[in-house]
Amino acid sequence: MMRKLTVLAALLAATFPVIAQSEAWKNETLPIGERVEALLETLTVDEKIDKYYHGNEALHGIVRPGNFTVFPQAIALSAMWNPALLERISGVVSDEARARWNELERGKKQTAQYSDLLTFWSPTVNMARDPRWGRTPETYGEDPFLSGENGAAFVRGFQRVHLKRGETRTVTVSLRREDLRYWSDSRQAFVIPEGLPEIMVGTSSRDIRLTWPLE
Repeated sequence: MMRKLTVLAALLAATFPVIAQSEAWKNETLPIGERVEALLETLTVDEKIDKYYHGNEALHGIVRPGNFTVFPQAIALSAMWNPALLERISGVVSDEARARWNELERGKKQTAQYSDLLTFWSPTVNMARDPRWGRTPETYGEDPFLSGENGAAFVRGFQRVHLKRGETRTVTVSLRREDLRYWSDSRQAFVIPEGLPEIMVGTSSRDIRLTWPLE
């Protein structure tokens, strides 16, 4: 009996490292590169192909699933000649994507094809060299410098601030009161909220973890 228990213990000890290594992609203490490689090793070819088609579009607002803010097409955003504003717009799109992902139970209910809320085929940085090309409106125009600046700004807005577990960082937010205005259907006009506004921090509107007044 003692010999059987010893053999069983040895088998368990030999199996445990293999299991831990195969699920290394779940280990948040490892570098992202190592976690990605570990995850790819667990996927079959069919699973990789399925994920390839599981992206989404967010060139000027998220396409699916659900309702999202729709901004002007990329060519119109480029016509602003304002990469800083484009970065803010991209940040809004990013926030809405993460909020919707949380609403869908952190992606568990995100099952439709082309509806991924963490993978987007944006921005488009191709040059619009020929107006006969049918997808010119999806580009930032024909100027390589402006397209590069806009593309970089879009990516920065999407990335925002990412923190590792236990890491802290100071973030400064500058807002004018008029930046808080919203469209009122009843008044048919933009309205600025009365009183002292609050900043709310959380993973979504249903998960507010911190609030404080905006002075």
